[in-house]
Order: sequence, then structure tokens, then C-alpha cells
Amino acid sequence: MMKLTFKPLEEKTWNDFVELFGERGACGGCWCMAWRQTSVEYAQNKGETNKRAMKKLVGKDEQLGILAYHEGKPMGWCAIAPRDN
Repeated sequence: MMKLTFKPLEEKTWNDFVELFGERGACGGCWCMAWRQTSVEYAQNKGETNKRAMKKLVGKDEQLGILAYHEGKPMGWCAIAPRDN
């Protein structure tokens, strides 16, 4: 059975989030911002703009979600935030 550990997304785990999402920002430049924008905003912000927006949220110390790790390497992500966000 795979043993997982979990950490919140915050400044000190940002690089793990970037590693997990890869160069393309997971789903076509999403950077997990799709649920935080209108469809028009999302279409305009894909890629680096969404990455910067998520980084800005991380810098505000908001509760955004958790990263899952296997043997110290990031391997999963779950966004967790109030519905209004």
C-alpha cells in the first residue's frame, strides 16, 4: 500500500506545486484558477497569468488546498476553499 503524506499549499511548498503542475500548468494553463474566474477571464489568463495569480494567493496566506506526497515527491493536489472563493 502506498504511504502518502500531506502538506498545505503555502510559500514553502510553492515549488512542489509548480513541480507537480509542470510547465503547462496542469490542465492547459489552469494552475487551479478555473474555479476562481469567469470563463472569459480563464480563457484570457491561461498559463503564466494564472500561475502568477495563484502565487499571489499563496502569498496572502489563504487556505487553498493540500499537496499529497509519496516518498517526498509531490504527486497529488486537492483544492480546498470556501465556495465563495
